[in-house]
Amino acid sequence: MIKTRTEKRFAGDNIYNSTAVGQTKRAQAHRGQSRAFDVALWSDSVHRAPADASYGGVCTIRADKPSPGSDVRYILAGQDVTAAVSSSQGLRLSLGNDGPQTVIVRVTLGAHVPVGTRKAATIAVSWREDLVHVDRVRAVVRVLR
Repeated sequence: MIKTRTEKRFAGDNIYNSTAVGQTKRAQAHRGQSRAFDVALWSDSVHRAPADASYGGVCTIRADKPSPGSDVRYILAGQDVTAAVSSSQGLRLSLGNDGPQTVIVRVTLGAHVPVGTRKAATIAVSWREDLVHVDRVRAVVRVLR
């Protein structure tokens, strides 16, 4: 699920897809500015091991390369995890049953990006016990004059 930092509600609850349809949030910013988004990672019953009802879930999050002209940082529990999330191995998280872990996605626009373009940051989440499905969320920032 994803939301801008200023919104109260997340988009994408009970939506699972690899296209980010229904799991994309948009913001606008001027060149050189940043916009931040919250991505909530839940231990969802869809992803639990059937033999263990108390299983919290293990997922790996990976980031697609940022759009040219933008810089994207990923923050988890106050720590910059950009290098891990951007690596080919991704960042492995163990999710408990006590609520979501939130990754802050901060998109910073370059000083010379063309006005009107859109810069995206996409996170793919895969679950250890589900080798087929990958869930994606996307943050998009439109460049203002």
